Amino acid sequence: MPTMKAAERERRNAQVLQLFLGGASHRTIAKAVGLRSHRSVGNIVQAALGSTTDRRDLLTDEAFAVWQERSERLFCAHWGPALEGNYRSAELCRKILAQHVLVYGLAQEVSLAVTRADVVEIEREPDLDDEGLDVLARMRRDRARAYG
Repeated sequence: MPTMKAAERERRNAQVLQLFLGGASHRTIAKAVGLRSHRSVGNIVQAALGSTTDRRDLLTDEAFAVWQERSERLFCAHWGPALEGNYRSAELCRKILAQHVLVYGLAQEVSLAVTRADVVEIEREPDLDDEGLDVLARMRRDRARAYG
């Protein structure tokens, strides 16, 4: 097999990065650009992310946006079945939510809010739907219908 010239490799690597930022899987990218292994895609992306500080910051932001989109799609696909009693979907949703707690630092914010002495609870009107039910009451009603 002939070796790839530097210019061709740069074009291929740019295409790999573009497909990655577009949300394609490593296997799909490998097939699209003619790489033998999907692991090579990970190496190319990691090398691109580690080049310069400005570029790395930009690409890290883009990669984070891709992660957000993928996890949101996965969560949305499993939320309905989870509410209908599908244990595997419910467990997957729980794991995604736990991951979001870590990524967004929500556990730390909650613990800080609870330990602060100057926390003041603000009473607010619950969000009501057309039937006058708040979100929690609606979920309880739907669960009772499903299992009742």
